[in-house]
Amino acid sequence: EVKAYYTRLGGDVEVYVAEIDGKIVGTATLEKPSGPGKMLGTISKVAVSNSAPKVLESSTSGKGIARRLIQAIENRLIDLGYTGAEATIIMHHSREEEAPLGLFKGENYSKVGIVENGDLAWDNGKGEFMIRDMVRVHKNLLKPIAV
Repeated sequence: EVKAYYTRLGGDVEVYVAEIDGKIVGTATLEKPSGPGKMLGTISKVAVSNSAPKVLESSTSGKGIARRLIQAIENRLIDLGYTGAEATIIMHHSREEEAPLGLFKGENYSKVGIVENGDLAWDNGKGEFMIRDMVRVHKNLLKPIAV
């Protein structure tokens, strides 16, 4: 069973940790906005261990751990009264089939923009910098009101 919980850090950041049998198998971060009119929480730094077991049989590409972490953060945002969630996915190319984008699309996030060549990172394996695209996704957390 995966248990997600949060730990208060400094500022408005919460770290969620997924555990199986007492071992940490995944983490994700919730960055809460501050100031008037800031109603979107940001999900970032979603990571799952390669050695983690599969926890959701319905998961087609991964183990289901990242999905559960995202759902836990969404539930926290709803409890706090936020209206939506957003994330920025760093990709080598803006290809629709990449796993991180597929994960968020599977959770009903909509792509709202792409910043081509918007991220610069060091590639330890190649010993050089690489330029990556950034894809911004959003999900409305408000429940429709029945009329």
